[in-house]
Amino acid sequence: MAEVKRTENSFDVYQDGAKAGTMQFHMNNGDVMEITHTEVDEKYSGQGLGKQLVRAGVEYAEKENYKIEPTCSYARNIISKTPEFQDILK
Repeated sequence: MAEVKRTENSFDVYQDGAKAGTMQFHMNNGDVMEITHTEVDEKYSGQGLGKQLVRAGVEYAEKENYKIEPTCSYARNIISKTPEFQDILK
């Protein structure tokens, strides 16, 4: 089972205790979370871990009442294909 942990500027996903991927972000204007990079180690590709990272970021932004600006192409693609994520976009 994968576990996602938030740090100051990233969400990291762990699989069986090993770091498997990360999604980096920074805050703009205090209320816009810009997702700049998402990466999953190829050893873990195809397991949906990147989507878990994006979902964790969106859920965090919703909880904190932030908007999201996905400049990372992967995050932008996942968010654009997920109807329930549309309201969070900047």
